[in-house]
Amino acid sequence: MENKLDYQLEYYEKYFGDIKQVKKTVENCPNCGNPFFFTHNTDYKTLQVKETACCTNCSFGKRKLVHYVN
Repeated sequence: MENKLDYQLEYYEKYFGDIKQVKKTVENCPNCGNPFFFTHNTDYKTLQVKETACCTNCSFGKRKLVHYVN
């Protein structure tokens, strides 16, 4: 069973720049710049999507975010 504290709430106010820069920040590893590998788990009862992003090229680790579906 996964711990809910492992995930952070996603908010877009932390991103800045033009669309190209924001896409690069969201989709690419900050260490090596390669694209992340994403997995998504959807919970329709709570309207949450749990996203895990990891880099397959370096040892960045996992980024875990929760998105709310409105």
